[in-house]
Amino acid sequence: MEALEAGLPVQPVTRPIVERYGVVRAGLVARGIAKGDLDLLIACTALEYGATLVTNDAALKDGSIARLVVEDWLA
Repeated sequence: MEALEAGLPVQPVTRPIVERYGVVRAGLVARGIAKGDLDLLIACTALEYGATLVTNDAALKDGSIARLVVEDWLA
């Protein structure tokens, strides 16, 4: 784990991320869309930092999370 952390920046989960998580989760639930807790936390972290999320996870590539920029490097 230390070797991985040394090569990659690790972002903390901050209050703004948690607050965004609540807003995004509520919006998805209202639309009948289910997302895993950790998937959504990762997505909200990317949103909060203005980052592009690199993933091959279909649940995060479906466009259901507004303003989430996703790239799939395996596609």
